[in-house]
Amino acid sequence: MRFPEYFRELYARKTDLNVVLFYDVSDVDDTGRYDLIKGHLQTRAVENVSTIVSVDSIHPYQTAPTAVFGKSGQILKECTRNQPELLIYDFEKTEDDFGETGRRRISDTFFFDGK
Repeated sequence: MRFPEYFRELYARKTDLNVVLFYDVSDVDDTGRYDLIKGHLQTRAVENVSTIVSVDSIHPYQTAPTAVFGKSGQILKECTRNQPELLIYDFEKTEDDFGETGRRRISDTFFFDGK
């Protein structure tokens, strides 16, 4: 999550939905790490203009979210931290909005035109 290279590879393949599976737990309640990873997921969604589904274990303490992040980093759905829940999300591909179109255009220029 911290490093963007794998997500850039997914961007190059023009994926619409990326799924990240975690087993990132702690023996202590580490909300700082949870927030850090959540921020990384939002950043990856924004910079790659793709929806991200993140799934993590909850026991003993969850340090990564089980959530869906939209193409602009918005949290579309999120399970309650450290609680057993089932996340259900009906993914539908949507047209890019103005900001998403701009980010995609700039990324394409750097990513594809530079090769």
